[in-house]
Amino acid sequence: MRNRVIAAFFWSLLALLVLLGEMASFIAHGQKDQVVYFTNQSNVYLGIVAALTGWRLWSGRRELPPPVLTSAILFICITGLIYNVVLAPTAEPKHGFAAFSNAVLHMATPVLGLLGWLAFARHGALRYVHAAIWLVYPLGYFAFAIIRGMFVTSGDLRYPYPFLDVLELGYAGVVVNAVTYAALFFVLGSLLVTMDRMLGRIGSRVPGEGGHADVNVPHVTPIPKR
Repeated sequence: MRNRVIAAFFWSLLALLVLLGEMASFIAHGQKDQVVYFTNQSNVYLGIVAALTGWRLWSGRRELPPPVLTSAILFICITGLIYNVVLAPTAEPKHGFAAFSNAVLHMATPVLGLLGWLAFARHGALRYVHAAIWLVYPLGYFAFAIIRGMFVTSGDLRYPYPFLDVLELGYAGVVVNAVTYAALFFVLGSLLVTMDRMLGRIGSRVPGEGGHADVNVPHVTPIPKR
């Protein structure tokens, strides 16, 4: 029971943190084009999944199915990795609400989401086919950004990220980037599946939540009285 309460509290706080980060982002940048960014999409998805997970645990039910919960963790980890490895070195310094939202949406939520998944999720149900299924959204985002750029021909945000900029890279260059990133995302998803399978042998971290929680509990046969 204690682990369930801690898990519910954690996921609820993570959902609240996402909300605060998104509010700060809207205050700093305005609502225009915010939905276009993968950062905001992945954080909103994580916030919804975390809120539903917290609510279900508070109400005494299981959290969301492991593939759904893990997909949110994968997408937010993609956000953290792409920003901190690819985009941050050339990003302009940020201040005020922009700095707060940047720290929350690009750093805090990826780290906390992954830690929460490791500590509180039920493990052992994922398969490597899930890593392939999860690619639908990132690849769909690439397609969305390219198609959107065909119609949005003015303004500063025709393409939301440099590796999607058809004007600079050409369609061939963007397709190469899409294939490269898809391969990396598949590896990352497969890593999460591998970690899930390893943790599944230990058992569920939330008592009474299925998984393999009772696998390692020895069965003791009572000795009959004489």
